[in-house]
Amino acid sequence: MSRDKAEQTRSLSADFARIEERVREAVDEQPVLTLGAAAAVGFLIGGGFSRGGLTVLLGIGARMGTAWFEREFLEGADAQENEK
Repeated sequence: MSRDKAEQTRSLSADFARIEERVREAVDEQPVLTLGAAAAVGFLIGGGFSRGGLTVLLGIGARMGTAWFEREFLEGADAQENEK
């Protein structure tokens, strides 16, 4: 039983090391974006929005994401077809 716990601890430690490496890379590449994301997550975890407010924001985000997807991928595919 003790060996299983030790192996789990080593595995968890390795996972944390990989997460730390990725976070460091993100901070080095895009520090402002990383700081904004961390602030947003902290705000939400701290109870910054009511359930209704969060629902509205997620709805707006979904619509914006859909519009972005359509603009980037679907219109790009149409433009490529028209060039042929």
